[in-house]
Amino acid sequence: MAIALWLFVIMVSGSMPVITIKNTTLAPDSIYASIITQLSMLLISLILLLIFTKGKISQYGFTWNPHFPWIKVIVISLFFGALSAATGFLLNVTDSEVMNSFSFPELVIIVWILASFSEEVLHRGLIQSYLSPLKERGLFIRNHFLSLPVIVGAMLFGLMHLGILSIGADIKYVFIIVLFAILLGLIAGYQREKTGSLLPAYIVHACFNIGNYLFGTFLM
Repeated sequence: MAIALWLFVIMVSGSMPVITIKNTTLAPDSIYASIITQLSMLLISLILLLIFTKGKISQYGFTWNPHFPWIKVIVISLFFGALSAATGFLLNVTDSEVMNSFSFPELVIIVWILASFSEEVLHRGLIQSYLSPLKERGLFIRNHFLSLPVIVGAMLFGLMHLGILSIGADIKYVFIIVLFAILLGLIAGYQREKTGSLLPAYIVHACFNIGNYLFGTFLM
């Protein structure tokens, strides 16, 4: 059921740009299409979230919990973001074509803020929380328990990034993005489950993207 929910949100939000801009002069791959996709993902996820919780959205991570190692989480996220950029550089594949379509303000608003938030609401809010009855199942990695909901949410988050193949991205670049997206998902999901809040997961996601951009810019 969780996978069906995920597919529904991904398919509907992905089709919304085509529906909304087909009678306009906007290009299907414009920044407006990205905004529409992310806003649709956020809206649909929130509607489903409200339905499943009957309005008690704190059950799905919408609660304030500042009690987590902020500095450690930020540093780790920035590091792995930078590592993803370094890996792409070493394999001679970059995301310059994708990122060059955004100005810096657009990058901040669309990628670092909007996409990070909407994707976390879907994967760590809706999907991971929906699977929470299975959180006793999972595996240990270096004394850290990764529950089944965390793992499934991370895998789906990684698979979502296969969509960049449709814009002609290099297969090696896509592999790196998917691999590090899964890693990001595991870190974000672990923090989400540990704190009960989406805030740490969002910080992980945003800082990962920032680290990737800053280090990627340095390498260029």
